[in-house]
Order: sequence, then structure tokens, then C-alpha cells
Amino acid sequence: MEATQHAPAFAHAAGPAALPCLRCAEPFLRQAHLDLHLGRAHLHALGEAERDAFARALAEEEAWLAAFRRRMRAALGMMPAVFVLLVSAGLLLALDLGLWWVFLLTPGTLSFGALMAYAEWQREDA
Repeated sequence: MEATQHAPAFAHAAGPAALPCLRCAEPFLRQAHLDLHLGRAHLHALGEAERDAFARALAEEEAWLAAFRRRMRAALGMMPAVFVLLVSAGLLLALDLGLWWVFLLTPGTLSFGALMAYAEWQREDA
């Protein structure tokens, strides 16, 4: 790609509700997407107000990504607990012991998974 071209980062809008870029006429669905585009594609030609809008949009995007990462780490923290329950249920069925044994493992396993999920959720680093 040339220096003036860039990969599209957002879904583009169509119709009268679209917000077009005044420099390249590329349409965007949200003002924040337009502000991010302006800062990433046309940074050298921005005024002070546009640079401030870009900085705010970038900070909002980084906050959203950090929250998304926390949620994904919390969900992944539950996976070992679910895996242990599924494996133990499979083994108990394979050994023909019935599934009632799984109920003995469930509280501790789910508590461990919830603790891991909470620890990942509370972690501050991205």
C-alpha cells in the first residue's frame, strides 16, 4: 500500500446518515470512527480541535479494548473449571458410576473457576 492509502478500520456507512471525511470522502457510521480515521490517515493536515477529537476517540477506543480484554480473560478463566467438569463427567460415565458424582465436584470446581475469572477481571494490565 502507498503511504496515502490505509486499510479500512471500520464498517463504512451508506446513505444520508453517513459522516463523510472532508479530505477523502470516505463515509463512516459514527463520529468517533471519523475522528479516528482523520487522526490515522490525515494527521498531518489536522487542526488543534481535530487533534483533540482524535485523542479523545483514541482514549475511548483504548478503554473499550481494555474492558474487552478483561472480559475475555475472565471468560477464559472459567474454561479450566468447565473442562474439569466435562472430563470428570465423561470418566464417570465411562466407568459406569453415574453422573451423581459430578455433583460432588461441581461446587469446588465452579468456585475455582469463578475465583480465576474474578482475578482476571480485576487485573489492571492489558
